[in-house]
Amino acid sequence: RHTTQSDEHNGGTEMNPLDGKQPITMTVKKSVQFRKGRLIGTGGFGRVYLGFDQSTGALMAAKEISIGPNAGPNAEDTVLALQKEVAIMKKLQHENVVRYFGSERRGSNFYILMEYVPGGTLRNIVDDYGAMEPALAGDFARQMLQGLRYIHSRNIVHRDIKAVNVLVGIDG
Repeated sequence: RHTTQSDEHNGGTEMNPLDGKQPITMTVKKSVQFRKGRLIGTGGFGRVYLGFDQSTGALMAAKEISIGPNAGPNAEDTVLALQKEVAIMKKLQHENVVRYFGSERRGSNFYILMEYVPGGTLRNIVDDYGAMEPALAGDFARQMLQGLRYIHSRNIVHRDIKAVNVLVGIDG
């Protein structure tokens, strides 16, 4: 299973991560009590840590984005982009799209909690094992296109499709 984004849940409200005052609507099915673990990835928007839900024992990916006073002059733009990303993620539910679990602010960091896909990225697979047989590459492409067709049917464009953004489940 290859995934690219998120899942819809229903729930509460969070404070605006920029000023902590104005509420923004965030939906979560249940309260996720995550503990931040080891770093599992980095990108232009932040870092991703392995997270552990202390109430259920589930593992998750916790995308950490700095939004505090040291986040730079574009902090407000970052917050708006995060709000849009969360709003999109919580509306999606497809087997080839990463599930959204929730989001929260901790100090000067904002976390987006989502499904942990333990197989790593498609780029890691190719780097570690070399080129794939055509039939297997076709299976990966088919699953990616199914996820993209789903998000496109909801008038969402991914805008950053590349091998480092395609996650691979343990079963391929």
